[in-house]
Amino acid sequence: ARLRRTGWGGVVDDGLEGSGFFRIAERNGVFWFVDPDGGRFISKGINTVRFDQDHIGRSERVPYAEACRAKYGSLPTWRAAASNRLA
Repeated sequence: ARLRRTGWGGVVDDGLEGSGFFRIAERNGVFWFVDPDGGRFISKGINTVRFDQDHIGRSERVPYAEACRAKYGSLPTWRAAASNRLA
């Protein structure tokens, strides 16, 4: 069966009403993004682009940053490569 969609692309859910705004709503114990027409949707995107934020526990080790430094040699070179991949 094909899902019914709102004009914003959200999945029509007869239990949710449109408010004219994007918002959050709880449905059966699950929180959803809700579009202005009342459709449930998942927001998926990039929140941050850094190579040095994932430390191992409380240590100073950051394996991804170590690998990036080994591969690219410098932060500006890594930034250029990451920017090209994202584009």
